Amino acid sequence: MNKKEKIVTSEEQLVQLRKESLRNATEVNSIRAHGKVMGKELFTWKQPNVDQIASMLKNFPFDVTWITTPKEVTRFYKFYSKDNFPIREIIVFGINDNMLNRKQVPNDILLMSTNTINDALNLFQSTYGKTVLISVDKETIDCYADIENWLTKVK
Repeated sequence: MNKKEKIVTSEEQLVQLRKESLRNATEVNSIRAHGKVMGKELFTWKQPNVDQIASMLKNFPFDVTWITTPKEVTRFYKFYSKDNFPIREIIVFGINDNMLNRKQVPNDILLMSTNTINDALNLFQSTYGKTVLISVDKETIDCYADIENWLTKVK
């Protein structure tokens, strides 16, 4: 009887782990709308690929402020340097001098850099875009908790 109880417990654990895994998989690669925050439409996105970002940006009718990492910007403009997107400004966080070359970003886009996601979020209210997209890549996924914490304070 004891062995059977352990087997059931192990099966239940496997089922629970599978449910958590499926939930995390859907959360990681899906855009999340937060509605109006400080008068701007806010979206957050965990680990989007450049094609998904491009597709979404082309559908925005208003100017966009994009808060992201230098690597995301570099990857995006590597594939989409000639396309026209409604990006008005980009705020990159976690930057050092060698991570992003200004020449990678079109001249008509305002580019700002900060050390941390919290520094970038402090600039949120002064952004030009009517829509703000915050995206994090797999290297910076841990900062998503800081974004969620900031959202609870400003909403």
